[in-house]
Formats: sequence, C-alpha cells, structure tokens
Amino acid sequence: MHRTLARQINRRDFLKLAGLNLGAVLLPASFLALRPSGAWPALSIEQLPDKIADIIERLPELAFDEAGTLNLISQTGHPYGKAPQARTRWNLQHSTPYDRLATDVPWGIVLHWFGDAKGKSLDLAGYLRGFNGRRREGDMLINTSSHFLVGGGAPSIVQEGKEIGIVQTQAPDTDGVPYQAAHVRGLSITPHLNQKQYFVRAYDTLAKRDATVHSLLQDLYNTQSSPWYHPNQRTIAIEITGTDFDDDFPSPQKIANVLGVVWALMRRYRISASRVLGHHEIQMNKGDPGKQFMAMMRLLIGVKALVQSDPLMKLLVFGQHIAQDGDMEKAVVRYFKLARDYHTLTTKPVQVYTWEALSQYWQVYRLADPNLQALKAAGRFNAPIAGTVIKNGYSFLNPENHEGIDLHHPILSGATRPEKPAEVQLVADGQCLYLGEVQDCHAGRLAIFRHQQPDAAQILSVYGHLTSLGDLSVDRLYPAGTPIGVVDNQSAGCGRFLHFAIAYGAAWDLDLKEQPSIPLGAGALWIRERYLEPLKYLESHA
Repeated sequence: MHRTLARQINRRDFLKLAGLNLGAVLLPASFLALRPSGAWPALSIEQLPDKIADIIERLPELAFDEAGTLNLISQTGHPYGKAPQARTRWNLQHSTPYDRLATDVPWGIVLHWFGDAKGKSLDLAGYLRGFNGRRREGDMLINTSSHFLVGGGAPSIVQEGKEIGIVQTQAPDTDGVPYQAAHVRGLSITPHLNQKQYFVRAYDTLAKRDATVHSLLQDLYNTQSSPWYHPNQRTIAIEITGTDFDDDFPSPQKIANVLGVVWALMRRYRISASRVLGHHEIQMNKGDPGKQFMAMMRLLIGVKALVQSDPLMKLLVFGQHIAQDGDMEKAVVRYFKLARDYHTLTTKPVQVYTWEALSQYWQVYRLADPNLQALKAAGRFNAPIAGTVIKNGYSFLNPENHEGIDLHHPILSGATRPEKPAEVQLVADGQCLYLGEVQDCHAGRLAIFRHQQPDAAQILSVYGHLTSLGDLSVDRLYPAGTPIGVVDNQSAGCGRFLHFAIAYGAAWDLDLKEQPSIPLGAGALWIRERYLEPLKYLESHA
C-alpha cells in the first residue's frame, strides 16, 4: 500500500486535534488515553475498485460554520453558499434551551429512509408534509423531524424541482448546538434484557474478541456505562429519500450525498465512526435504512478517511481501534474487519455475499491490509471429479436437510458400486480452511476451501465422504485442479461417493468454523441462507 509521508502524530498533537468548539461535547474518554505511533496508511482514488471510486469522486465538499449551518465548499476550499434550508414544524415549535441536545455526552448520527411510496415522486413541499404529519408517541400525537433531508440530486445552494439534493431541515441554536429532532421512539429495553436485541449482542460479542470494539448502540442500552438519555437527546438525524434500500439500492450520487453530510457532521461535532447508526439498529421493528446500506456506509467512511489526508478525521474513524501497541496500521485493519464481522453477525450469509459484491469489500480490505494473503479471483470453476460423473443419492434440498449433492463415477451394468475410486480435485483457485474427520451423516474426511469470485464476493467449496486427503495444509493457497483426496468406491458404507456443496463465504465465519458440518436439525430455510445449489453454481461459472 502507498504510505503517506505525513509526520508522526504525538499525544500533544492528538489533544490539539481533540480540542472542541463546543467545550461540553467531548470525545470518548478512551480516545484521550491513546498513544498512537507511526503514520496512518493512505490510499489514492486510483487504487480503489470502480464502484467505490465512483462514489468517492461524487462526494460533495461540505462544512459547517460556527453557527451550525451547512455550507457547500468550492474547489478552492471556500464556502460559496449555504445548503437550502426548510425547517420542519417540529423545529419551529421546539427551539428552546430545553430542546438542545445533551452536551455532557458524546453525540451520534442516525440514518433513516423517508419511506416514499414506490412510484411516487415528491418535491420538497411533499417531504415537508410528511415531516409535519402527526404520529403517536405513547399517549401523545407529535410531528416527525430530522436535521437533514438527503436525496440523489446534485447538491446546490438552491433546491429546485423534485430531485432533492441536500436540505438542512432543522436550524440549530445560535452557538451551533442542534436542537433535538423527533426521529426515534423511546428505547424498548425488554428485548435487550431478554438477549433479543441482536445488534447490541453482536457488538458485545465482538468486544469480547477485540477490546477496541465499542458502539454508541451499547451505550444507549447500557445505563451503567453512560448516562441514560432518550436517543433523540444525543443524536443527529439524516432522512434519506426513498425506501427499501436493501431491495432497491440508492444511486451512487445519493450515497455520496449521505456520506458527505455524515462526514461534515462528524468533523464539526467530533463524532466518531462508531457512533453512526441506522434506525433499525436502535428500533428493531424498523427496517430503515437497511443492513446492506449501513454496512456500505461504514465501509465508505473508512475509505474516505484513507483517501483524505485529514488527521482529525482519521482519528475519529480509526482512533478507537488503536490498541496498547499504538499501531495505527493495525487500527485501520481492525476497523475494516469490524465492518464485515458485525454485518455477518446481524444478517444472513446470503446477504453478506450480496454485500461483498455490491461494496467490493474484499478488494478494499486487501488495500487496507497488505499483509493479507492475496486470494486470486477464480475466473472459472470446474467439476470436483473429472470425466463422466453421475448423481446417485441425495441432491440439493432432497431431502430438505441435504445441503449438497452426491457424485461418483458411473456404475457398470451388473455391478453394485463404481468401478474405480474417484479422485477429487479443487474446483477453483482457493484457500484451504479446514481438513479433518467428521462422524455424522457425512462420515469420512472433509475439506473446505474458500474462493473469491471476480465480483469480489466469496464462496466455499465443501468436499465430504473422502476416504483420504491429499498433501494439503490449512491456510495455504492452492490452484484449481489440486488433488484434494480420494473417494474409495470399493469400500463399504456411505463413503462410495463424494458429498459436494457450495456455501456462501460468511457461512464459514458464522457456522462452519466452529462446526464444519451442518446441524442435524437444519431445514430448507437454514440451508438456503447459507448454501447454493452446487451444480447450478458450477454450470454458471464454468
């Protein structure tokens, strides 16, 4: 990776960067104990995958002034005008000292989708009618509000037509402190106490593995670690035009606009990346703005920090992940690893697979971690047994708890088993993840390999019922066609065929790493969330 020649950052420099215009709004105390060493890694836009580079190149230059007003910045670095403003009724009615955000706790940012009716196009007045409509909060009817409305239009100092760019929908107090917006309902602690708030549980799980992991979400639900406040008292809301982002992903310009506003808010109010949340993570009965969208946003925040030479923003994004050794490069790797690990724990392997292709995650991750083994993209996939092969036994989801397919050479007329042993080969360039013996319904030796597709998504190939394994080692990379083992077709029992399966890459992290074969109680839905139909996959990638 290209490294910047920027000077090292010491503790005094860090404390200068941590200085605030709003004295009461503080960075987390853990930041002040950091002793970073070395220099932050850096990337150029030319190094990025095309999809990510396209979004980064579209990013508008935005900055807040001391009064908390969002300004568009020219190419010369000077403000050339304010973003359009259209205050909601809530903001007009709730602009008193009592309505200010709490200034004794760090703030966060919450992203929402507006929930536009599909097929209908709203102008700014239409969105304001939506904000100003009444909704029930407990025993009260209140208006909705957010601090910003963001769409897919080119940002401008004038909002014209129906294509929304960036609009500031709530004015802050005169010193720049935002007033509360009515955007998140009160927390329901019961699911958390019953271990059903799986977003919080995911962060708690990851924090046990890595002490640098922590999120505002944990603080919201844990009054012991942070003073309790209603989420609206400590978060800034961004409403995004549209709906169902996981099914209808936003345009690159809309994503860039959202990232631009998030970035400007982070810088103005010293909000770390770990305090950028989706509405669905706080309120589990909500779907906005979608798991895939938030995973993409977290990846882009990290990419933006690497591309832009801004020491303060690098600290706000990566600083939390500096461990006791002070290694700044490792902190960057931890940040990008967390983005996928958290997504894996809070969604399904099939969705992680889709997101990996959508975000080009593995290409970005390898730029962040040059020490990672370079898993070459597999251009094509071959059959695991060369020559004429027949299916004899179970197939994919037949029965419904069968995640693979049973393959072997043809059985000659009058014979009871195939004539010769089947030599099993690696279907594509890949990395060995598992070699071992299993005793369940796939009895015999088992091998699992990881492969990367040209679109950067990862899959696994699984080889079961092997009589013997080849000369292989876990973690090593192997080319397509490498001998994996042999199925001795002359043996008795169930080991007379290859049990072959294709799984989504995240199935390894979520399940197979701890238990390499599927549980006996797995049903069709469980399998479809983790496995693909193997022969169809090979045919489509041949």
